[in-house]
Amino acid sequence: MDAIWRSWDESTLEHLSFDIKDTQIIASSVITATSGVHPICISYHLICDKEWRIREVSLLVSHEEQPRFLHLLSDGEGNWSYRDGGPIEELEGCIDIDLSISPFTNILPIRRLHFPIRPTNSMPVVYIDVPSLSLERGCQRYTHLKRNGPLVKYSFENLYKGFTKEFWVDEHGLVIDYPGSFRRKVEVEVEVAE
Repeated sequence: MDAIWRSWDESTLEHLSFDIKDTQIIASSVITATSGVHPICISYHLICDKEWRIREVSLLVSHEEQPRFLHLLSDGEGNWSYRDGGPIEELEGCIDIDLSISPFTNILPIRRLHFPIRPTNSMPVVYIDVPSLSLERGCQRYTHLKRNGPLVKYSFENLYKGFTKEFWVDEHGLVIDYPGSFRRKVEVEVEVAE
């Protein structure tokens, strides 16, 4: 399955492909960003287990400076390590990741937790800033607000940064519209009833 998102200010374009297999989910994406002085190309590759828990993350940021690379491993139970190093203790307990430049990572808790209407789930996450690739422990909350046919509206809160946003996802859990941030290019226009 493929998805394409464009930032609202049209400075970023993402093309993602992901495949749901019997034992794992694999996602690969390329993002081009033109904001700032120099264009940037970001590619990432995620491997999740069949429960949508991250098992491996790799990111490459290419621009005029030295390329940056990050490769993390997780046991799916909240223990993280660098691929070529020891454990990352400050990330202990985090199951999900949040990539600052992509709406795709919202799918992870949505698919993993199967939210019924109105319950709220708070969770620690690994926040990965792009383009710096710095790691930060975060805490996020998702609330399932309502359903409109196959579409679902969620509220997202970053509890450490005081950021809140409501957004719609399709039947697969992929973000359709993340107001002020990302819009997905879809083949069929979807009317979302507020």
